[in-house]
Amino acid sequence: MKKLIGPFSQIITMANVPERGAINDNSLEIIENGGVVIDNGKIIEVGNFSLLNKNGLDILEIKYPCVLLPGFIDSHTHVCHYGNRSCITWI
Repeated sequence: MKKLIGPFSQIITMANVPERGAINDNSLEIIENGGVVIDNGKIIEVGNFSLLNKNGLDILEIKYPCVLLPGFIDSHTHVCHYGNRSCITWI
């Protein structure tokens, strides 16, 4: 069953960012008043909450200001990368 989650104050996606190298702030896609449509636990659409809400979906309403951004998870590390990994820049 499809559900719409939102509205989020902002949704920051990873669309249009390079696969390698530095990420420029201007390359980040930021969706104001965003919503996420899920189906069986999988994200199937992200966009403006008002536009997504016209489809008559069940809504899981966010009632306070909230920003949705990707989880930056380093799930795979080799011994050769041992050491300080604090080079991540938080925006």
